Amino acid sequence: MLFKYRSINCYFWEMLNKREIWCPQADSLNDPFEFEFQLSEQNVLGIPIIKKEVDEAKALTKRHFGIISFAEICNSIQMWAYYADAHKGVCLGFERNEENDLGNWDYCLPVIYHPDNELPAYMPLKLEDRESIAKIFTTKSFAWNHEHEWRAVTRKRNTSIPYPGRLARVVFGVCTTQENRERIMETLGAKVKYSEARMSETHYKLEIVELD
Repeated sequence: MLFKYRSINCYFWEMLNKREIWCPQADSLNDPFEFEFQLSEQNVLGIPIIKKEVDEAKALTKRHFGIISFAEICNSIQMWAYYADAHKGVCLGFERNEENDLGNWDYCLPVIYHPDNELPAYMPLKLEDRESIAKIFTTKSFAWNHEHEWRAVTRKRNTSIPYPGRLARVVFGVCTTQENRERIMETLGAKVKYSEARMSETHYKLEIVELD
């Protein structure tokens, strides 16, 4: 299962009712180093590479792809704080299997966190390889490793798309209001499992408890 931390606002209710998820354009993500890399060689067949043209190609790529971010875990204190309105939102759990898009390795991949924080280096002629492109899309600084991210890469951007996997679980935050809990349950019904995040009484951590 892969998780999506969400704030509860008017856009959330719209997406929940439509069973859709928002796919932002890559250049709108919060990491300015998205899709960044360095070249291991500065020429191709003896012809010097012009840095400005490489930078323009990177910017063009970010404008032509959409990225949907997911997380492996639903108990990250930081993720609840950053992406779920300071624990007042929810975490949506989507099934990942061989029969849906989340289980398609050409569509959804885990993020690689570079341990030495060095930008990945590629030979210029390798930049057209599918494997190299996939690594560029999914390599980030180790500073982001707490997010345990997976990402779906698509040509669709700045639009909503149908769920890439079945919505199977909803985790309520520590501060999710009772009103929002009840409205979500009324909207989704009994086909979804419900849990809540609770503060541990002995450690700085969140415990996820299933609800009846």
